[in-house]
Amino acid sequence: MDDQQEWQVWGWNRVSDRRMQVTHVSGDVESYRFEPDLHGLFLTVSLRRTAGASGPSFEPGILFNGQFRTYQTIPILSQMKLAREPIREYWIHDLTTGREWQATDDEVRKWAQEGSAEGATLDKDKRRPLDQYHLEETLEAPDRVRVAYIYTVDDASRSRLWARRLLLENRQTGELTEVTPDAYFVDQVWWTADSATLYFSERDGGGHSPELGKVSADGSNFQIVFRAAGAEYFSAFSPDKSRRYFAGLLENNVSPPQIALLDSMTGHVRMLVDLNPSFQSLTRSPAERIEGTNRFGQTWYGYLVKPLGYTPGTRYPLIVTTYRSGDYFLRGASGDQNPIQVYAAKGFAVLCFDTGRPRNIRPGNFEDKLLDWSGPTASIEAAIDQLNERGVIDSERVGIAGFSHGEEIAGYAVLHTNRFRAAIGAALYDPCFYFIGGSDWWNAFKNVGLGGWPEGEAKSKWNEIDMPAHADRIHTAILENTSDTEFLIYLPLYRSLVDLGKPVELYIYPQELHVRNQPRHRLEVYERNLDWFLFWLKGEQSPDANKGQQYLRWKHLLSESKKSS
Repeated sequence: MDDQQEWQVWGWNRVSDRRMQVTHVSGDVESYRFEPDLHGLFLTVSLRRTAGASGPSFEPGILFNGQFRTYQTIPILSQMKLAREPIREYWIHDLTTGREWQATDDEVRKWAQEGSAEGATLDKDKRRPLDQYHLEETLEAPDRVRVAYIYTVDDASRSRLWARRLLLENRQTGELTEVTPDAYFVDQVWWTADSATLYFSERDGGGHSPELGKVSADGSNFQIVFRAAGAEYFSAFSPDKSRRYFAGLLENNVSPPQIALLDSMTGHVRMLVDLNPSFQSLTRSPAERIEGTNRFGQTWYGYLVKPLGYTPGTRYPLIVTTYRSGDYFLRGASGDQNPIQVYAAKGFAVLCFDTGRPRNIRPGNFEDKLLDWSGPTASIEAAIDQLNERGVIDSERVGIAGFSHGEEIAGYAVLHTNRFRAAIGAALYDPCFYFIGGSDWWNAFKNVGLGGWPEGEAKSKWNEIDMPAHADRIHTAILENTSDTEFLIYLPLYRSLVDLGKPVELYIYPQELHVRNQPRHRLEVYERNLDWFLFWLKGEQSPDANKGQQYLRWKHLLSESKKSS
């Protein structure tokens, strides 16, 4: 957020164990890629635009056109600057000499096309229109005859579920070939140097590791090159020039990512670098995948992390995290705000819940959108019932944690059920946010049937999700962590709960955007979230003497909540 600093590439020196700045180009490095033939990095750089001719002492009035994120506490001039499309350049950094130069037209044509979808924009006006596809990325084969496209399926009239798939075009014949007509998510693509084979990675939407596949240039001879064993998760593939070896990240539910190398000929994977060697000495609780079907007929899955030292027959308080989960390392759930293994070490059962594949919504159809919240809520209820029947949890001591879309799910859940005694991150859209959202949000609300004056035709729909208007129905202690750029949207719910004597606290973190990234902020969020669940679900307090005021406030909230209930 500092206009005086520029994004650059940094490296880690394994000999000195120190980080070091690698590039020093003028502008922000948007992306970079190592190219062996260059012995260096190919960079995409965006140049800073000047604020304009006006000096800092005077700016003329600005006609409001709705194109600002008015709910964010970011100065209008800064928003205008950020909204402008940047000027982009391509640069090369020689790792041997440290020399940097702006790429020539020939270098741009060669390296921007090689191994990346960036180069697609260079020839966008020359390619044949593919009107029936929503193209996202393009990768031209080295021989320039074949082109691979990644496209999204985001039209509800064509598919109930959203997807990202792979398409091939033969420029000489105009033939189009669907490579993955039933895929959920095609992630990465690479051509071989002879243009004969296309490699790609694909996820199934069930939380499992991406698979590595390949096809011939015409889309035939499909083969699975690699499928991770068991519950391992191998991702972020980075191939060598021959496409035989693929570096990537190898992890599982209880071990953070390690840098590993795959031999695609043999399927053998070996670790190259363990970035957290001391982590293996920590005592961790294993994860168990559980699945089911909710009352809407929707399937769901999640990962149960039992309390450390779990004793069969003992019922434990449960924390439900949202909204993504999988075979990868279960660190902090979406937004990385909930230390899952720490929760387990403190005597909680943790359900790391996943909402499943995203659905396409029919334009203007609120009932479709409502299922984005009511469906996951029904699934979480089904999971709670399943764990209760197994005797694992105490269904009277359940908490829920959300971030971003997960906050929406948690907000709907605490508004429409009495399943949760405590929540961290529980908020839904309300008319106040509609008024201050700006044009992007106004269009988004219109697309899901919430457009127009909230007191008009849309009133009954807002009534389904308006937490401030129905704060008297909420019986859950809610802790909100937000940034100084987004806190305004939490105030209607916060003030409503305070006025009703409901337990709520709101923490605002400075110099942050949507995700809290600063390490000290992250640690503070971890600790307070743990304290919150310990207090409301177990009646326990931290022995830290510095937290005395915190517990005085929370005891007062507890006392007031008993009066209002």
